[in-house]
Amino acid sequence: MTRLAPTLSTITSASTPLSVESQAYSKLAAVTPVVRQQMIVSTLLDTMKSVSFHNLIADTAAWFTHSNESNPMMKAIDQDNHHKIDQLASQGYLNQKAKVVLKNKAVHKMSPLLYAVMENRTKTVENLLRKGAKLESEAPKALMASIAHKNLAMVKLICEHVHAHGDFLNKHPEMSSPKLSPLLLAVKKGIPSIAEYLVKRGADIHQFTFGEPTPLCVAIKSKNERVVKALIAHADDLDVAFKENITPLMFAIEHGNKNIVKLLLDKGADSFRVIKGDCSPLILAVQQNKLDIVKLILDKMSTSDEDKNIALSEAMLSRQDSIAETLIKKGAGISQIGNSIEHETVLDTALQDQNTKVIKSLIDQGGDPNQKLHNGMTPLLYTIFNNDIESFKVLMNSKYINIDDGVDDLTPLNTAIGKNNREMVQLLIEKGVKDLKPGQISNAPLEFALTLGHTKIANLLCEAMISHHK
Repeated sequence: MTRLAPTLSTITSASTPLSVESQAYSKLAAVTPVVRQQMIVSTLLDTMKSVSFHNLIADTAAWFTHSNESNPMMKAIDQDNHHKIDQLASQGYLNQKAKVVLKNKAVHKMSPLLYAVMENRTKTVENLLRKGAKLESEAPKALMASIAHKNLAMVKLICEHVHAHGDFLNKHPEMSSPKLSPLLLAVKKGIPSIAEYLVKRGADIHQFTFGEPTPLCVAIKSKNERVVKALIAHADDLDVAFKENITPLMFAIEHGNKNIVKLLLDKGADSFRVIKGDCSPLILAVQQNKLDIVKLILDKMSTSDEDKNIALSEAMLSRQDSIAETLIKKGAGISQIGNSIEHETVLDTALQDQNTKVIKSLIDQGGDPNQKLHNGMTPLLYTIFNNDIESFKVLMNSKYINIDDGVDDLTPLNTAIGKNNREMVQLLIEKGVKDLKPGQISNAPLEFALTLGHTKIANLLCEAMISHHK
């Protein structure tokens, strides 16, 4: 489609009230069109030097290209007139550069070939290259423009023509901010086909640029699964940290996309090879409260007992019961050290938090309900001391609970009597506490209850003793 030159009225009406620059343009009305065009170009070149061509080509919305009408080749490209282009190429216009005005009034000098790329005319570009148009000096800009157009065919034309590989593809066309490599632009535009093609030719998915994460991490952050898949399809190493301890896998976990985490794990990502410190993929997933990712890591990664135990402690501290239960089912048990400073077991922590779900899960997975805690108490005795009836019930329902084991002369029954906890005493009696078994009946619990004045509990004990004598 033919693009018309911006008229003086469209230029000067762009801002209201008139800027100083616009007022200057309005004074050109009296001069001839040719002189006017020359003066506009000259003024723009002086005032728009700070505009980065690189920033413009990254955003096709900024391209309202208009060639200098004195260059017939540019006009032929505007009109998509291939016959005229062929004629002009044979007349020496093939590589003749001309000034081009962009939408924001910036002016750049470019070849017909780059102009055709900017206009997204693939056949014209192919024709000009076939006729010998020179591209080398403008190749980086042409490549970026073709990527911005999401034109894979033109990207291939340019790369194949200049034999573009790693060194070329990993350079920044201009030292401007932000610094976009071709691959990073393809990722930002969300074009998996171009991204994969560039990676196959040597573009670096881990290239770190000032102010931007790596191309792979940008794709992860945008949650673009198709682009991530394209980037890692031909990657040799996925465990390159772009910041201290931040690998693509850790970055994906932090941003919470299960499918992308799975893509990375399926390709062999293993952050343990490069990260240092206490944080691991599993622990990070727990900290992010991502149950689906926790399950994925447990299924697909080799995780140590220590790692699972630390992750379990994290889950319990933040009351992430579903995650805690999942970890316990995968081997985190009550005998594992949960806190190396205080030497607390996982069961210690669960009892302190009165977390019945975790307590039950630990016991269901084979944990010892009688294991002494870090303070020397049994779990059952600990629940009685704290009047934690719900945790007490969970322990009492265990097939292997020892209801008579205490500390010195402090038995569960005596402790429950001392706490005046009638419900706990009743449950201990029903479970068959030793002091009330036939042939082993002791008056000590009853005397203890009477001494304390706990008459209701004394009545319970009397009833139990009488029923056992019958």
